[in-house]
Amino acid sequence: MTIDSLRSEEAPTHLSDTVQTFTLVDPRSLDGDPFDVAERAVRQAEALTRLLAQSINGARLMARNAQLERELLQTGECDAPAYDLSAEGRSFDALSDTVKEIERKLGVLARAAGFNPKAPLGPA
Repeated sequence: MTIDSLRSEEAPTHLSDTVQTFTLVDPRSLDGDPFDVAERAVRQAEALTRLLAQSINGARLMARNAQLERELLQTGECDAPAYDLSAEGRSFDALSDTVKEIERKLGVLARAAGFNPKAPLGPA
């Protein structure tokens, strides 16, 4: 699996689809002009941020399920919508928002880092 394939947000269809592997490359070992290398390095960080977002979403779901199970064991009932308003649910939401903002900023930084002043401009 390549970093580019991590852009897909499709749900896994079976267990083997949930395992992802990738290679993290030290940007100092990349070949190319400094503009291209800089952009690839930032895009790699952007892809890692997407992985972090996926991981947080999964962790939130499992934490929610655990909380619902605790409620069920303690009271015999569970209130799924209440989790979203709990301190734990709001903390996960805040983390997700932060990671989305980091990903957005890395996208902007990738374009800035990869700007080559010597490259011909595209069509006007």
